[in-house]
Amino acid sequence: MVWASFDKFSGSNTHCNVIGENDKGVLILRYKDKSLKRNVYIDFYDHGLRLKNTFAISERKKQVDKVLLLKNQLYVIYHYPNYANRKLFYKALDYETKENKEELKEWVNIPIENNRLYGYDIIYNHTRNAGLINYIQAEDENSTLFIQYFDDALKLEKPVQYTLNFSAKNTKVMSRIMDKNGNYYCIYAAQKGGFFAKDNSIYYLLMYNKKNNEWTNTELNSQELFISSVYLKEDIQNKRVLLSYFYSPNYKNGNYGLTNSAYNSNDQKRIYEGRQKINSEFSRQIAGGKLGKEKELNSFYIKDIVPTSDSGSMIIAERFFLTDQNETFYQNGIPVTQSRNVYNFEEVLVFSNNKYGRIQWNKVLLKRQSSINDGGYFSSIIVVPAPDRVHFIYNEKLVYNGDVIQYSINQDGQTSQKNLFRTDMASYMVIPSESRIIGYNRAAIPMFLSNGERGLLKIIY
Repeated sequence: MVWASFDKFSGSNTHCNVIGENDKGVLILRYKDKSLKRNVYIDFYDHGLRLKNTFAISERKKQVDKVLLLKNQLYVIYHYPNYANRKLFYKALDYETKENKEELKEWVNIPIENNRLYGYDIIYNHTRNAGLINYIQAEDENSTLFIQYFDDALKLEKPVQYTLNFSAKNTKVMSRIMDKNGNYYCIYAAQKGGFFAKDNSIYYLLMYNKKNNEWTNTELNSQELFISSVYLKEDIQNKRVLLSYFYSPNYKNGNYGLTNSAYNSNDQKRIYEGRQKINSEFSRQIAGGKLGKEKELNSFYIKDIVPTSDSGSMIIAERFFLTDQNETFYQNGIPVTQSRNVYNFEEVLVFSNNKYGRIQWNKVLLKRQSSINDGGYFSSIIVVPAPDRVHFIYNEKLVYNGDVIQYSINQDGQTSQKNLFRTDMASYMVIPSESRIIGYNRAAIPMFLSNGERGLLKIIY
């Protein structure tokens, strides 16, 4: 473990998101205003987590849109929204000096319709030498998906486009990645019949092969099959892209089975597809139910896919659901009802798949995390792949008397558990939503202490 010295920030609502790591150190985005319009800073640490530089990146009348770490160059993307388009600007920053006098440069204009922008994001590949801008342009009946590539100097290429047979408001991008060859993968869900048909969405895998300038659009389910969670992950070592999702027949309620597919990163041809019902004994262990009347697994979402050295993979899913808590009290003799959102993060499932996508074994990590009106800030898990096992790090309790737990599992399904920090040492809390994997065997984790101090931990396996 490598620690940054603790800094006291004014107020406990200061957020720290890990941007990434390069050969010079670790970069952190720190902000108080979630809209990223003001009080936005970048902290630069060396590899020993000694703070080397801090500088503000807020711009008047503009909002921070994205921070890109391409090779060793740091770019901040800003947008200036208006009714006709979203105008993007960028600034190249030298994070080793406080003298950043670089002027904002116009980058690209993205048209919007009815003050809404659909399916918008900026992503980049694993090697950080290229990226793309992705959005859906609304039209009358159909819509058009645009992708525009850029290199590590933000030089734009000519955009490419694909016509979708659905309106933008009925189309939702679920997952997308760009592989090291520049190929694009996107899973989108289209609702047939408008809002009230949302449970009958058809899922598609849309792929663009950059070298051949070819699009491929594949329907993943039919009206008889319901998909509840999808995830894409590039397997760099085996030169492929992995796709996994839970499914169930429409007459079932919950996750009935798991589908795993793999696609070659060069030609985007499908290598395999395996669709398999989740073991009934395993489902009964989690959801209960009598023998022969097992309940399906509800509210589980795929959190990560970890490729393994034998060309297989581990699928990691977590149960999450949101509930309302109503409380009635009297004010001046008048009953007043107050509603609060309760965020629940519960069991974690691990499915180990062989090189053909078939489930070899499964495990469950039992945990209960519940919090009110905080978006689940201290909930969920941090998944850290390491050479011989995968580690899960999470807060045992969401109060200041719980331990930080490390749950580890190897390729054969053997598990171990230990306390990273004990409550008799100090009241530490990890923040999973702000943490980031910065290498194959390491993660940068923002920390919170009960006395209002914040810190940064780099953990290396």
